[in-house]
Amino acid sequence: FLTLNTPHNILNCFHKCICAGSTLHDKLEECFRYCPVILESVPTILVSLGRDGMLVSQREGNKIVFKHYPAAPEHLLPVKVASASGAGDSFAGAVVAGLVHGHSLDYSVRAGLKASYLSLLSGHTISHLVSPTELFSADQWMLNKPTVF
Repeated sequence: FLTLNTPHNILNCFHKCICAGSTLHDKLEECFRYCPVILESVPTILVSLGRDGMLVSQREGNKIVFKHYPAAPEHLLPVKVASASGAGDSFAGAVVAGLVHGHSLDYSVRAGLKASYLSLLSGHTISHLVSPTELFSADQWMLNKPTVF
């Protein structure tokens, strides 16, 4: 019997459910179930949904807001993956770089998704195209708005 009384148990159970979810709907349902509990301890959660993009969950006042970001602008899907190695690191690095340079979390997440996409297309761990100029330019990636729940 698994209890959800410790952060470790919550995160382990959440991770297993997200990984097991076969559809975007399944993955979102698990996020809606577990994120409110986790948000009692942290202000923001970024959840990788794999090919379905990214979910950002935050507490705003008395309510919880979920924002689903597609993996890429629709005209660039489906992604022809050369290698998934480094995609998560590219995402994380771009998000941190964006935040450190004063960009909003929303803008930084979109830059992170672009970095991840470029790395997926590359045979290298980190694509040579990943650069501040490329990631933070005003293009279709920055217009790729999330769906808010």
